[in-house]
Amino acid sequence: MFARFHWTREGLILAAVAISVSTYFAVIQGEAFLRNYPDVYGWSELMLSYGGGFVRRGLLGEIAYQLHPFVDARLFLTWLMVVLYALVYAAIILVICGNLNLGSWLFLLSPGALLFTVNDLGAFARKDIVLLGAFLLSLLAIRSMKGGAALAVTMMLYVIATLTHETALAYFPMAVAFLLNTHGQQRSGLWSQMVIATSAAFTLALAGIIYIYRGAPERIALMVERWQERIPSAFDPAYAAEYLGRGVGGNFMAVLNDALYPPTIAGYAAAAVLLFVPIAAFAAYRPPQLSQSKLHRLALIAALLALLTPGLLASDWGRYLYMAGLHVFLFLACMASPRDHEPAPRLTLPRNAQDAATLSLWIMLSVCYAGMWRILHWAHQVSALHRGFLFDLIDNIGKAQ
Repeated sequence: MFARFHWTREGLILAAVAISVSTYFAVIQGEAFLRNYPDVYGWSELMLSYGGGFVRRGLLGEIAYQLHPFVDARLFLTWLMVVLYALVYAAIILVICGNLNLGSWLFLLSPGALLFTVNDLGAFARKDIVLLGAFLLSLLAIRSMKGGAALAVTMMLYVIATLTHETALAYFPMAVAFLLNTHGQQRSGLWSQMVIATSAAFTLALAGIIYIYRGAPERIALMVERWQERIPSAFDPAYAAEYLGRGVGGNFMAVLNDALYPPTIAGYAAAAVLLFVPIAAFAAYRPPQLSQSKLHRLALIAALLALLTPGLLASDWGRYLYMAGLHVFLFLACMASPRDHEPAPRLTLPRNAQDAATLSLWIMLSVCYAGMWRILHWAHQVSALHRGFLFDLIDNIGKAQ
C-alpha cells in the first residue's frame, strides 16, 4: 500500500506532528461525547443492538451490550471510537504525508476532510470511521495479496462494515475498482468479469438482508427495554430508533424536503467544490495509473456514482461529502504514478527571496483554505456552509478591543 509513497525526513516529522494533534482532538472529543450522554444522536446509533432480534447497524452495540457486565458500555463505546479515530486518521495522515504536494497538503488541512469532525462534534463517534477503516484495510490487502485472496479479505471486511452501518455497501465498489485496477491488468478479461459478478452478488445479498431486517418497531422497543434493564438511562428512542423504524420512502421524502431548500443545497454544492479542488490538484501532479480496460474504467465510474447513493436516503450530506472525499483521495494516492525521478517537495527554511515568497504564499493559502469555511454534517432549512475559525478569531480580537 505504501510502496509508491515517497518518504522524506520532513514528511515524517509533519506526519508525527499531525498524528499527535489528531489523537489529541480524538481524546478531547471523546470526553465531550461521553459528557453529552445520552442526548446526542450518536449515542442512540452506537447502542443499537440485537437485544430485540437482528437489526441493521447493531454490531457494535451488541458487542458493548455483551461486555457490559465487565466493562461499562458507555466507556467501551466512547474509547472504542477514540481509538478508531486515532488509528484511522493516523493511517490517512501517513498516506497524505507520503504523497506531499500542494494538493495533498491542502487536503490535510481541509475542513471537509480530517478537520470535519473537529469542526462539528455531531459528526464525531459516528460509524463512518469503521467504514473508513475497512476501506484502508482492503487497500492494504489488495496491495499485499494475490487477487482472489484480496477479494475474499475485502468481502469479509465489508461484511463487518455493513453490519456496523449499511452505507458500507456504497463504498465497497471503490475497493473493487481498486482491486481491478491493481490486479486486473495482469489477468484475463474473464477474471475481471468474475470479480465484478461476485462483487455484485455479494452486494445484492447483503442489501437484501439489511432490507429484510431493517428494524421492525417491536424489535426496537424490545431492544430499548433490554438496554434499560442494564442501564436505566440508556437509549433515547427519539433518535436512531425512530430512523430505523422509518421506511425507505419516508427517508427519501425527508431528503427531498431538504434538497428543495436553496441555501442548504447551495451550501453543500460549494463545500463539494472546496473539498475536491485539492484532490484534483493532487491528481494533476500525481496522475493515477489506471487500467486501460474499458471494463475496469466502467467499474470505476460505477464506484464513483455509488458514492452518491447514501445522500438519496439521508440528509447528512456533510458526512457523505467527507466520506466521498476521503475515499477518492485514498484511491488516487494508492494508484498514483511512481515519482522515482521527480524531486520530492522539501520543507526547508527559505534561502533566498524567491523561497521566502513561495513559503509565504503556501502559508497564506493554507490558512485561508483551512480557516475560512466549514461544513455541517446535517443542515435543515439553513445554509450548510459556515464561516471557519479564522472569522471567529477576528471576531474575538474585535471584542477584546
